[in-house]
Amino acid sequence: MDKAPGRSIALAHGEITDVILGSFWEIVRELGYGFNEHIYRRALAIVIREKGHHVLEEVAFEVSFRGTVIGAFRADIVVDRVVLVEVKSTPTLEPYNEAQLLNYLKAAGGGVGLLLNFGRTAAFKRCVSGDPQNSLPNLNRGVILPSNSTLPSQP
Repeated sequence: MDKAPGRSIALAHGEITDVILGSFWEIVRELGYGFNEHIYRRALAIVIREKGHHVLEEVAFEVSFRGTVIGAFRADIVVDRVVLVEVKSTPTLEPYNEAQLLNYLKAAGGGVGLLLNFGRTAAFKRCVSGDPQNSLPNLNRGVILPSNSTLPSQP
């Protein structure tokens, strides 16, 4: 667990989430609000990479139910293979945005996620599902697809 200066509790992958949040606020200051989510996702990937971190964009994860793959979703960003980032550009964060991130984390096998909203009022939420120390264990089972490709068809 990482304990940042000034933080009273240690957070799993705290150093990485601090970098992501710092990058988020840089983009808020530089771009402001009003762009589509993909613009903010690309900017976020650039800034995080500039800070020396590994970034995967639009990572496909399979969703299973009772041992059968029933679908897939794309995580906006995965940083250093341990933090899942969902990017939004909405007026405010809604409960379903957090539910979406928690479902993504569940399908990824648990871990640490950040929900970043580049809307009129910039905001973020940090979510944890399952064991945060074993973050995103299903990442290696997912298929990384280019952003212009389609998700695998369902059986």
